[in-house]
Amino acid sequence: MQDEVGRLVRVLNRSFNRLERSFEQAARFSSDASHELKTPLTIMRGEIESALKAEENAPRIRSLLDSLLAETQRLCDIVEKLLLLSRADAGTLMLTKETLDFSAICHELVEDAEILAKPKRITTELEISPHVEVLADALYLRRVLLNLLDNAIKYNVEGGSLSISLTQSDARAIFRIANIGPGIPKEHETRVFERFYRADSRRSSDTSGSGLGLSICREIVAAHGGQMWLDQSRSGWTAFIVSLSGPKSKTQAEKRTIAEKSRCASSHT
Repeated sequence: MQDEVGRLVRVLNRSFNRLERSFEQAARFSSDASHELKTPLTIMRGEIESALKAEENAPRIRSLLDSLLAETQRLCDIVEKLLLLSRADAGTLMLTKETLDFSAICHELVEDAEILAKPKRITTELEISPHVEVLADALYLRRVLLNLLDNAIKYNVEGGSLSISLTQSDARAIFRIANIGPGIPKEHETRVFERFYRADSRRSSDTSGSGLGLSICREIVAAHGGQMWLDQSRSGWTAFIVSLSGPKSKTQAEKRTIAEKSRCASSHT
């Protein structure tokens, strides 16, 4: 009996080792492929931009080059996103965390929203609690918020509404962005964070994007120790919610030191 258990354990260990090597190879391939594609695409973009300057008096050629430049830029964006995801998979996504005024960042986001939503006549609803702070990387946090804002406008309806809110629950900041629109079908809700996944092929053909935005947002939020989820509980609205930790509270030792300094100060007065 012990020999059979031992054999089973060895078989399982070998299987786990093979799986681990496969995951490592897949992560390496994604990272290596992204790196290899980045340089030639950058060169292509530079060459096309140079050709555009040289063909100022040839409208048909300029139109073709403009189209090629747009597609090249799209490929560059996909490569950058894949590189970020490969770093997240490998646990090497480097974050520079600091205490940020999340309320102020959200007010900046609202300013962006009003500009971007104007062509579709989308109105913005706002509810931002003051003095909400988070411990986060400013660059990556803004990337998440702008990506969610872009989606909320892109999949909104003409003359629709956009809702942005920020509240604090205990030591966590809760950010919510929602839009009116066709929504995400029930059967697709669990797959919206999958890479390259588009919930509606008809909607995909009408809007730009690579299907990587939500995946990147979730990975960035997870790297911050936060959570992100879809909420369609409010009829006619599609919302994405991000929960992040606030700055760490002072340790007991720090509190004791502050208390002792306060007592000393009061004794000298």
